[in-house]
Amino acid sequence: AAGREGSLGPGEADLFDEDDEDELREGPGLAGSVALAEHDLRGALEALILVSDKPVAAVRLARLTRQDIGVVKRALLELQ
Repeated sequence: AAGREGSLGPGEADLFDEDDEDELREGPGLAGSVALAEHDLRGALEALILVSDKPVAAVRLARLTRQDIGVVKRALLELQ
């Protein structure tokens, strides 16, 4: 519902949290990674790209999906 703290409406996802800038410089990391089927990862990446109002770096997508950067880059190529 609108007005609730922490709830976002469509198109309001902030994929560019300034607090994450230091993490991005350290590399994607895999602590707490999760297993995703290829089609699930592609769907997640596509959704993240569509809700963002600006380009999202592959390393950021790897962080958001908790996947290895190489896996994310291969999935992105398949989406093209």
